[in-house]
Order: sequence, then structure tokens, then C-alpha cells
Amino acid sequence: MDNEEDPGSRYVIDVLMEADCDDCDVQYIETLAADALSAMGVESGELSILICDDDRIRGLNKQYR
Repeated sequence: MDNEEDPGSRYVIDVLMEADCDDCDVQYIETLAADALSAMGVESGELSILICDDDRIRGLNKQYR
């Protein structure tokens, strides 16, 4: 019986795909994000990642900067 906790289970990671991205692997992005959070010493938390086009990110930057 394996008692090790899955590192990704400590996090809620949402990846929202607004842009066409045939090469984007959502599972890989989630795993990479969980690994990064773990490496930074984050014990648990939530993270949202948006994959979008240039126009959308420009609009968000304008709105929130």
C-alpha cells in the first residue's frame, strides 16, 4: 500500500482554454503547475491558468494594470 500523497492533490488547478491550441496538453500544464507550486514551498492552494490569444491578454492587462 502506497502512503505517499499525490503532489497534485494538494492543489486545485484550473486550466481554461480560450485559444485554439492543438499542441496544448492540459494534464501536462496542470502537472507542471503543481510541481512549480511544490518547489516554491506552497503546501496547498488554488491556481487558475488561462490559455488565450494576444487580443484577450492585452484586454486583461489593460483592465487590471
